[in-house]
Amino acid sequence: MKKLFKSLSVVAILLLSSNAKAATILFGDVGTDYYSYGTEMVGYLSGAGHSVTRVSLYNSYVPSDLTGFDQIWVYDLEGPGSDNNTFQSANYSSIANWFDSQSHDLIVDGRILSSTTY
Repeated sequence: MKKLFKSLSVVAILLLSSNAKAATILFGDVGTDYYSYGTEMVGYLSGAGHSVTRVSLYNSYVPSDLTGFDQIWVYDLEGPGSDNNTFQSANYSSIANWFDSQSHDLIVDGRILSSTTY
């Protein structure tokens, strides 16, 4: 019952937050420890009608042009020290430039795992 409630809550939040406008979202993973949870969240977003592009921020570069994205989600649940490689530095710089160049809200949520059913 608890899993069902969590699933329905997540779906309701995503549907209500869409404001009848589908977003184009870049979903960036850091590491692999919680990859399956990220897959679930991408599924919720896609199921709510959003277009989601998933990339690894840890071992590849994000697309060079981020202007087509309405939202960027940085999904980083790795331990200390994983945020220091060349890819991540370049990716975070690109994301910061995207954020600074437009009017975007910033959401930092350390409880993101509570949005999954696992």
